Amino acid sequence: MRPALAIAAGVVVAALGAAGCKGKSAPAASTGSAAAAAVVGTAATPGTTTPAFDACGLGTRLLAEVTPCASTANAKDWKMTQQGFTTVADTVRKTGNASSQIMCAQMLQAVEGDLGKIGCTMTVSSAERTQLADLMASWYAQRTPVVPTGDAASDEVITRIARARDRMCACTDLACLTEVDATLDLLGAFPKSAPAKAKELGGKLVDDMGRCETRVKQLGH
Repeated sequence: MRPALAIAAGVVVAALGAAGCKGKSAPAASTGSAAAAAVVGTAATPGTTTPAFDACGLGTRLLAEVTPCASTANAKDWKMTQQGFTTVADTVRKTGNASSQIMCAQMLQAVEGDLGKIGCTMTVSSAERTQLADLMASWYAQRTPVVPTGDAASDEVITRIARARDRMCACTDLACLTEVDATLDLLGAFPKSAPAKAKELGGKLVDDMGRCETRVKQLGH
């Protein structure tokens, strides 16, 4: 089996654990403009609740079913993949964390793609594929509402981040992502006096960008 099979699962876990926004982070605190600026409105909608669907349970069953084929190709790499998936699935059982269901769904997609390259097939029903697709669509569609924080200098930065977020989420191809990525260094930084809620909002907006970037890279739209 190609080593990429084991690696794919680990990469997805790491990426989602870091809010799905590789190479991006909320602007750090620094001296910023004191000019007053209201946070602009956004076309994005508030985050939606993900459907109640046990992607981790489905993945555990599917990986068990495909093990005879996958382990024959390369038992060591397949064992690593199973262990990575099991770690996330166990977290769901212990905490009920909905974000872990997203991790399971993405890992399942990544592993299935690699399995196909070595001639192993997961048997997923059309109903299960629809549920997986709905789960991911709900996650990709989540948008953080933008509201004034009460700190003018911080709101000015939030405004720029929100605009970049909306541009990123409107992208439908890699060229657009690259264009938006090139502007992120121009967003500026929060002032040292920025309140915690401003930094938290900035981080959530960056998380939105990560989801939108992942959508285009994985789904091509």
